[in-house]
Amino acid sequence: MNIIFIGMPGVGKSTIARGLAKSLGRKFIDCDRFIKKFSGRSIDQLFKIGEDVFRDNETLALREVACNKDIVIATGGGVVERNENRDIIKDAFIIYLYRPIEELNEIVIGQSRPLLRDNKESALVALYERRHKKYLDWADYVIEVEDSLFITQMKIKEELKRRRIVK
Repeated sequence: MNIIFIGMPGVGKSTIARGLAKSLGRKFIDCDRFIKKFSGRSIDQLFKIGEDVFRDNETLALREVACNKDIVIATGGGVVERNENRDIIKDAFIIYLYRPIEELNEIVIGQSRPLLRDNKESALVALYERRHKKYLDWADYVIEVEDSLFITQMKIKEELKRRRIVK
């Protein structure tokens, strides 16, 4: 069974997913990097063409990577913006990495994120308000990210063992 991470930008999806995959001996795929490879364009370039263009590429990438078995996938924060994406990953174990909005704001303030270019704080709050319920609805497991990403990763691994998803 695939393990898929969802959550807000800057929450640590790629870092935690990569570490978990390594500790489980599984392949790791970062959807945003996969999009860059197969589209030949950066995320910023795709967003400049249009958010719909990026979302189309995101759905295609998700469809492609979800065909693999027993891998760990980090999605982009906006994967929940399209309901068809939920159908693509419905057979996976979906983990929602959560952080309070105040912590996320501190993390993303210095980062370049396509949907957070102008007035980052209010843009982040708007994204959170639009996506949080969807993340909760899609998730099989919700965990608040600790200051130590390693501790968060270990808690996830224990939950996966408890649910007999991994040995």
